[in-house]
Amino acid sequence: MKTMRLKRALALLVVSLVLTIGVTFAWFEWVNDHPIEIETGTFDVSIDILIDDVPVTGLESYYDPILEFVELNAFTPAAANYIDRIKVVMTVTAHNAARIRFRVQDEWRLTRHFTSGETTTIVLSYDTLTEGVKSFPFNVNAAFFTTGTDPYFYYDGLVEAGDTISLTLIDGGTPYDVRTTLNYYEEVFVRFQVFLDVVQANRIAAVWNVDADMFD
Repeated sequence: MKTMRLKRALALLVVSLVLTIGVTFAWFEWVNDHPIEIETGTFDVSIDILIDDVPVTGLESYYDPILEFVELNAFTPAAANYIDRIKVVMTVTAHNAARIRFRVQDEWRLTRHFTSGETTTIVLSYDTLTEGVKSFPFNVNAAFFTTGTDPYFYYDGLVEAGDTISLTLIDGGTPYDVRTTLNYYEEVFVRFQVFLDVVQANRIAAVWNVDADMFD
């Protein structure tokens, strides 16, 4: 089975140094059922999404090839795409010293099925669904940190030139406690996407618009 490895080719543009040292991409891009190759001369990057440690191929019923997301079941532990079964793994080879960050884009959709036959769906943030509890619903590797309201998770380490590093970014997630009443029952599904960003270490301020000393 082919692994959905996202590797996107970037041209080295003489007029724009930033484009030669920053790589941002989403794992779920798929072209003609073949992995997309990335060879920038600066980084070689791959990122895999796994369910029960089996790579997602893009052929699964819970993958949307049009909107390009994995739909996770957040309420039924026996479901094949249950939220706590997900794992995100990345490998980066740096030809120049590099910094890494990633962010998650998750859309929580709560559907109520009423005994009258009516169905309603609302789209809310995880904090809203959990009545204001401020927590991130995915288990992020402790080697990453956040800062302020910045949605990115930053790898608290430097990838030296010539080094290859493999890390699990996310290992499982937290379900939503659905309700069943005399009038309705609930289901919650999550549209899940993850974005990885790799940049030359001495260019983080210019490319990421962050403090140059944020890792000090």
